[in-house]
Amino acid sequence: MTLHHTIRALVTWTEEHQNEIAYARAAYDARAAAEQVATEREATEREAAEREAIAREVLAAGTGRMS
Repeated sequence: MTLHHTIRALVTWTEEHQNEIAYARAAYDARAAAEQVATEREATEREAAEREAIAREVLAAGTGRMS
């Protein structure tokens, strides 16, 4: 089998499975986007919690007590 035959077989397979490839690509992209949104949400929540903790410490320091 030559390189040409191997490449031709890959091209033929790809042409025959275009719909499945497109579906798999779209499903992957959707999962990746959902994971990115979840990661960004977690980072935002973590940053908000850190800001709240700092604010509490500042307020506690102003009243003479630390939490």
